[in-house]
Amino acid sequence: MISKKNKTIVVALVIAACCIGVAGLGAVAALRGNAVASPGEIYVPRGATYRSLADSLEAGGHIRNMGMFDFTARLLGMGDNVRPGYYRLKKGAGYMQLVRMFQRGLQTPVRVTFNNIRTLPQLAGRLAQQVEPDSATLAGIITSDTTAIHYGFTPRTLAAMFIPDTYEFYWTVTPVGLLDRLKTEYDRFWNEQREAKLAAVGLTRVQAVTLASIVFEETKMSDEMPIVAGVYINRLRRGMKLQAATLPFGAYFTSIWMWIRPIILICTRACLRAPFVCPRSRPWMRCSTTGTTTTSISAPGPIFRVTTTSPSPSPSTTATVRRGSKPSTARE
Repeated sequence: MISKKNKTIVVALVIAACCIGVAGLGAVAALRGNAVASPGEIYVPRGATYRSLADSLEAGGHIRNMGMFDFTARLLGMGDNVRPGYYRLKKGAGYMQLVRMFQRGLQTPVRVTFNNIRTLPQLAGRLAQQVEPDSATLAGIITSDTTAIHYGFTPRTLAAMFIPDTYEFYWTVTPVGLLDRLKTEYDRFWNEQREAKLAAVGLTRVQAVTLASIVFEETKMSDEMPIVAGVYINRLRRGMKLQAATLPFGAYFTSIWMWIRPIILICTRACLRAPFVCPRSRPWMRCSTTGTTTTSISAPGPIFRVTTTSPSPSPSTTATVRRGSKPSTARE
């Protein structure tokens, strides 16, 4: 028979076990409970420490109880094992979920968009606004001759590889990883069907992009794109000059300067009795010569590239396109 003393011990142990169980359940519930006071986003750069992460979370007012967050981080052995990236703090996320997200680098992809790009340094600046690598690093790689050769282009034609669109990347993507992905998208765009269209119109990929950039500057109306593309392709087939009035605003004044500069140099050289050296022509000025340019004057999107490979069947070498409310005729 159990003595009274033993009964007391058993009851005490049962009560203690119940208290521990309740406390444990409460702790688990607290750790898994809603830790996000204010949903938002946070960028964690490379080399960030736990302290810098905690300070950013506290400054943004995102965490409901920073003491509980610190306790959970110590419990899971987070330390300074903070993975860089772009993270979304969603309502309803618990402390354990948040700590593991930063600890394992479960970041959210960012949407990277670029369009209306005229130069590779401008592209680098646009990309740097949306991913971690800075513009100087990106520009150094994108404008490198080695990079162009690596991807099967020349320094003058590399711009054709970048198709303006919206892509998803991790914020921490490396410059090489970013370029590899864009090259993959470029190859995916030029599938067998589009390659067949290129062969039908007698253009290479780079020539199609160059011509598409001219069409892009001529008209933004989708119903006019095949007509304009057909006009230029017909002129190319007949060996005619493109006569494309697509100079960008800055290039317009630059072209004027290129006419004035030789006169100034002639006068200056005459005064100094030094030999005159004629300045080199500019690539965008070659639009008025026979054939396509060796580089695109802008970065046309997919719709313009498709239009170039599917031009109007009209044999005409002129086309009437709208300029606001007034029609305008493009002539050779």
